[in-house]
Amino acid sequence: MSIENQVPLLRNLAALDGVLARLEAELEQERAKNAARRQQKTELSDRVAGLEAAVREMERTKSELTQELRQVAIQVDKAREKLTRVRNEKEANAATRELEELRRIHREREKEIEKLSGLIEEARADVEKATTARDTVLAELGETAEAEKTKIEALEEEIRERQKEREQSVQGIDRQTLRRYDAVRARRGSGLAEVVEGTCVACHIAVSPMLFQQITRQQEFHACPSCHRILYYLPNRSKEAPSSAAKGQAEEA
Repeated sequence: MSIENQVPLLRNLAALDGVLARLEAELEQERAKNAARRQQKTELSDRVAGLEAAVREMERTKSELTQELRQVAIQVDKAREKLTRVRNEKEANAATRELEELRRIHREREKEIEKLSGLIEEARADVEKATTARDTVLAELGETAEAEKTKIEALEEEIRERQKEREQSVQGIDRQTLRRYDAVRARRGSGLAEVVEGTCVACHIAVSPMLFQQITRQQEFHACPSCHRILYYLPNRSKEAPSSAAKGQAEEA
């Protein structure tokens, strides 16, 4: 098939690949958005679980300290009673020291319990905030899950249809030319570019006059020396109004 006949096929392929690229990008964005919300839900759920575990641990410690405080209080009462039954100064001094030590321990445990109570209240407030945030995300997921699933499935279906269309559209293209096109497209996002007034519309670099003349003869395909896209020339192109395809190629550069 002549170069002149290959150009429309390549232009159609390039346009189709542009649509596929847009659809695939949109699909990736939708999947990423959905995954981000699910990740946020997981992180918030883990945070709630961690805070609840911390509260339980602090409450257990507080319970142990409270029990210890009761025991120390009993020991304080016994020490006071013992102090009333001393028989000499030596016993009085020993009983006094014991009582003071028990009172010190009692005060320390009271302070520890008071501090722990404050921490527990703060942690409970954090649990409430994290739970509210998690429930909000869960509600959002519930509200949008079906719509997002439908949109993702629709995008996947359209991509499959476009890929089938692409398989058909490449049938008439020379295999070597197609390999060149695909290789450049993989690196550049597009593998084809129009030459208008001696300039590649994709990278905006002017080709040499000799190369431009060779391109206009349409005897074989040439690559842009700068961006390496396959170049084509449309003899009847209006200088004032480049095609929308050419504009798209320029935007992809």
